[in-house]
Amino acid sequence: MTKQQFWKNGVSGSTKGLVIAGGVISLLCGGLNVLTFISYLSMGYMSNAIFVALDMVVFLALGLGLLLARSRVCAVIVGVWYFIGRILILAMSNISYFTIALSIIFIGLYVMGIIGTFNFHKEYNQMMFDNTNNQNNNYDNYTPYQ
Repeated sequence: MTKQQFWKNGVSGSTKGLVIAGGVISLLCGGLNVLTFISYLSMGYMSNAIFVALDMVVFLALGLGLLLARSRVCAVIVGVWYFIGRILILAMSNISYFTIALSIIFIGLYVMGIIGTFNFHKEYNQMMFDNTNNQNNNYDNYTPYQ
């Protein structure tokens, strides 16, 4: 059974939800960076637009890697990338309590994505181990790892 087939038929619902939460928040951050990039270009802030473009590409690429490939590496890198970015913004500017609260929520969603990708691979490896030890290799009777 491939990982794609396992994602459709064998993975637990909670793991799917965790992975999707991390991927969607990455794509949301990437989308917000697209809007910021366009506004910076329209105002003529080219030096800022370059950094926003880098941020935009990182979030969108890693978000797609998290959603499409369930990549643990993408999940960890995008979570760390967001966390470092928030620390830099906090150090360089005076931000509101709302921004801090929103950042904490986003960090929580990234952590959920990281946990989800690790759970996905754990469940997949458990299924593969169980099926190699099982002589009939019948995937239809597989129940997700609990």
